[in-house]
Amino acid sequence: MKEEIRGRWTAAVGTITTSRIYKGGNIMNSYASVLGSASERLDRKKSALLIASLFVMAMFVYSLMVTQDANAQTVPSGPVAWGDNSSNQLNVPSGLTNVKTISAGWKHNLALKNDGTVVAWGDNASGQTNVPLGLTNVQAISAGGSHSLALKADGTIVSWGDNSYGQRNMPAGLTNVKAISAGYTHSLALKNDGTVVAWGDNTYGEINVPAGVNEVEAISGGGYHSLALNVPTPPGAVNLFDAGQGDGQVYLIWSNPSDVDFTAVRVPRSTTGFATSATPDSNQTQVYEGTAQSFNDTGLANGTTYYYTAYAKDDAGLWSAQSTSQAMPVAVDTTAPAAPVITSPANNTSDNDGSFTLSGTAEPNSTVKIYEGTTLKITTTTDADGAWSASFN
Repeated sequence: MKEEIRGRWTAAVGTITTSRIYKGGNIMNSYASVLGSASERLDRKKSALLIASLFVMAMFVYSLMVTQDANAQTVPSGPVAWGDNSSNQLNVPSGLTNVKTISAGWKHNLALKNDGTVVAWGDNASGQTNVPLGLTNVQAISAGGSHSLALKADGTIVSWGDNSYGQRNMPAGLTNVKAISAGYTHSLALKNDGTVVAWGDNTYGEINVPAGVNEVEAISGGGYHSLALNVPTPPGAVNLFDAGQGDGQVYLIWSNPSDVDFTAVRVPRSTTGFATSATPDSNQTQVYEGTAQSFNDTGLANGTTYYYTAYAKDDAGLWSAQSTSQAMPVAVDTTAPAAPVITSPANNTSDNDGSFTLSGTAEPNSTVKIYEGTTLKITTTTDADGAWSASFN
């Protein structure tokens, strides 16, 4: 009895998976399903076929995949195509090897080789298979309706083929790109900062990137629509958050996070402990929300410890991790100390050698400054009993 070998490979961006069944080395059928895993090993140990498909896209009436052959006598090796061949889109160039990524357009195909060069075949009515001379250092490719895109290692995009709808007219200065996707007559680019840039046909609004879509991890251009996987992340925490004590008040200072989507800092206060959420509960009182970087919390009880928790918020309403600080207000003594008293030597006494020691009393643990006329001569401090002394030469 002939043995079946089943293989799976991940297609397009993420979860669309195509399964192929071989019997005796012949392709029997294909079907599409949705799976949540990455490329899987084959179920059977014989003819260990590893299906490696990075950014595989099947369009219209033909399909394309890339395989790595562990047994060349049993299964095909390299790019494999099936379906409509009206524009030679199934005619994989002879000897095409060392391919790491493929992309199927409407009637043409692209293959990215390990050395960073691109090979194209199929319909060329609009020059979509005319890979620009000298194109190297490519790290991603995408075939559209009748145009092609290549992303270079330096974050710039190269395009060729049809431009009837401006699908090749990249915005000036477009750099720092990490992913690309060619739709039927429009194009998408994902930048390193998580924003999406789109250009080309806009008949159905397919290049109108929605506001707030700025933390994107993946993109895909369809026929006349676009997809983006937007995964908002919380802003960075409030920096250098510190609480300083005052008389009946606490002085709060901090630095706002540098996130471009930062909108505000919220500070709840409690006498029982730090907050566990940016939303105040029955034990928390919100004392501040805004974009300043300092705040004086007044009307507090001296001798009570106050706990402050700071959170930063972004334009998606997400809150950062907490920053905490605490302080105890204390009363400030504003009464002037009593004047110091000189107890030795007695007034109007002198020393023949010009040296003497002054001593006296003042408020305990205070500072005593001695002047000659208006000139400060010496500074000393009193002890716990209020005694002080200073020697002169």
